[in-house]
Amino acid sequence: MCEITEHWNKWSKTRHDLFGFIDILAVREDVIIGVQTTTADHVSHRINKIVNERAGELERLRGHFVLQVHGWRKKGNRWQPRIIILNTSVDMGENLIYPSGKYIRYINEGLSNE
Repeated sequence: MCEITEHWNKWSKTRHDLFGFIDILAVREDVIIGVQTTTADHVSHRINKIVNERAGELERLRGHFVLQVHGWRKKGNRWQPRIIILNTSVDMGENLIYPSGKYIRYINEGLSNE
């Protein structure tokens, strides 16, 4: 089950994410996944912002939550993701979302920078 959590505030003319860093929330019976989406060039910036500004929230969610940062880049006429998984203290198994594992990079313990 998945839901977009980012919304537009028409009064302040700004976008707001859930907890300040989650664009999409996915719920499975054994894990909750928060996804931050951006362009591939901004993945490091997003990770640094989350780690520096939201480390407390990540620590409280540890063991119940996985955060993924999806960086998208267009190659030819197709969009391809670069996926970074943070806060991997949850046992996610090998085939959680992208069975090929082709674009997935894991960062152990969730508070490491690229």
